[in-house]
Amino acid sequence: MVGNDQLADGDSARAWPAVVRAYQDVRRDAEAALRRHGLKSLEEYDALLELRRAARPLSLSELEAETLLRQYQISRLVDRLEARRLVERAVAPDDGRSRLVTLTKAGRLTQKAAGRAYAEVLDKRFANRLANDELSMLRRLLLRVGAD
Repeated sequence: MVGNDQLADGDSARAWPAVVRAYQDVRRDAEAALRRHGLKSLEEYDALLELRRAARPLSLSELEAETLLRQYQISRLVDRLEARRLVERAVAPDDGRSRLVTLTKAGRLTQKAAGRAYAEVLDKRFANRLANDELSMLRRLLLRVGAD
């Protein structure tokens, strides 16, 4: 533990920047790959992926629950995706005030192509550098660090 007058210079203080740098490097490579397929961010890809996984229209609150974004971020993101015709919004049949979001054909094709490129980045950064047992351990360790 670090007191108020001490510098953070232990193993924890050295591990944290390594985690942040690794995240930044992987995210940079992933977003570059996604941009080649017309997506502007990892969040856009995640929204398309969750809509594809659901295989049905989702409300904004359902989409929020499946991603790491807040409701106001989801709304803006869906606006951008809709403007590019990757998703469509429709009135929910059981609630005229609610809107459902669904993938368009262009959205499905974009997600599929971008997904292959994203998987290549993850393989390059993880599978090509770490053995399966190391990947499992890394996942367990990061989940433990992030747990409340």
